[in-house]
Amino acid sequence: MLEIQDFSFSFRDHRIFENLRAHCLPGEALLFEGPSGSGKSTLFRTLLGLEGPPSERIFHRGRSLKEWLRRDEREFRRSVQGIFSGGPSRWDPRLSLEVQCREAVEAGGVVWSRERFLRSLEGVGIPPETLRRRAHEASRGELQRLLLLRSLEREPSLILLDEPYQGLDPFSITLVARLLNLYRDRGGTLVLFLQPGEESGLRGSERKIPLKKNLP
Repeated sequence: MLEIQDFSFSFRDHRIFENLRAHCLPGEALLFEGPSGSGKSTLFRTLLGLEGPPSERIFHRGRSLKEWLRRDEREFRRSVQGIFSGGPSRWDPRLSLEVQCREAVEAGGVVWSRERFLRSLEGVGIPPETLRRRAHEASRGELQRLLLLRSLEREPSLILLDEPYQGLDPFSITLVARLLNLYRDRGGTLVLFLQPGEESGLRGSERKIPLKKNLP
């Protein structure tokens, strides 16, 4: 569950958000829509505790972000997963994709199972040999699916995605959306940051909140 209560944020005398309110329950989806410069990436990083001081007006599972990061940051990092856009730039070019997936899963305190991960790969159209490659040898769609799969391995209760379909071909968009719908069907909470008018690819209802250009 995610709840935002009258959250305001400024940067260099520019008001980015003012009295922002939103909530999203397990199994629900929340969409923030806005053009470049509307603060989508800032809000994305803020909800992950990566931007500005931890807020007392942002809540996850009934506890404020400030309390989570002060008392139980390890559990917060496991249960709240953020997937950035960016393709190969989000991967270490020196290491294989398998090594990086395993390290990301184990960093969340989850035991890595190669067999289980290979079964997951099959379900989203990624050949097993892809794991032996480095990021520059895989397609952007494959990398996005791997980012999502390794996050799902950590069994989070909330996943945030910053423009998850950016630069993807229609086939990859369909497969990423399938993963998101399966996660939501199991009771996971989704928060997506999209461009205005961009389709979410999600089944069922979703709550949309428009973001405007930064306030003066």
